Amino acid sequence: MKFVKLESRGGNYLVVAQNIAWLRTGENGQTNVGMVGGQPLLVTGSIEEVAEIIQKGVAEGDGNAGTAHASASPTNGAAAQNMGHQAGQPVI
Repeated sequence: MKFVKLESRGGNYLVVAQNIAWLRTGENGQTNVGMVGGQPLLVTGSIEEVAEIIQKGVAEGDGNAGTAHASASPTNGAAAQNMGHQAGQPVI
């Protein structure tokens, strides 16, 4: 799970990047950020600026997520066998 910091005039948000559904131009140089299962957030910046912040946050998280996922994933060795899975097979 990767959090992205979005700034607002009323306070800042840490948003789970995967929960962002859409962006829409707001008023006074602000952007509405649609959230899956929730109300939109009004944040500062144009759509392009907010999209860039989100993309940078997701890209930074991808480099770390691969390493963390590989070490925590029980798809090899004794951990996989103890869980009833064969080594090298993905856990679904």
